[in-house]
Amino acid sequence: MPQGIDHAFAKRLSGVPDRCRHHRIHLHPPRTILDVAAQSLRADRLQINGMVYLNQRVVAVGERDSFYQDVDIGTHNIRVNNPVLAEGDGPLYQVREWYQPFFTDEASVAASMAQNRAFTPVDNR
Repeated sequence: MPQGIDHAFAKRLSGVPDRCRHHRIHLHPPRTILDVAAQSLRADRLQINGMVYLNQRVVAVGERDSFYQDVDIGTHNIRVNNPVLAEGDGPLYQVREWYQPFFTDEASVAASMAQNRAFTPVDNR
């Protein structure tokens, strides 16, 4: 494995010979954790006794990208005034009444408030 951890290193790390079956050592080759249009991140993963060890930076980047995916989903949400409900969906009517104050008429919103704003995070590595 060019970028991964080789088996000899894993044996030295764990101190367990190959023939011991009660200790499981799984080595995985480098794999793509995130596929983003602009970048592709590769990471090595070592799994010993069911515990997966990843570089903390890889996890942080994954959390950051997951957050931005949620933001993207949130910017494209639309309201459905009268969704089709099945018979017996009584509590959904209560939820609809509850979330009514969170939505406003588009005509009553000022133009300066309606424009989209983009915020660029500062990456201090």
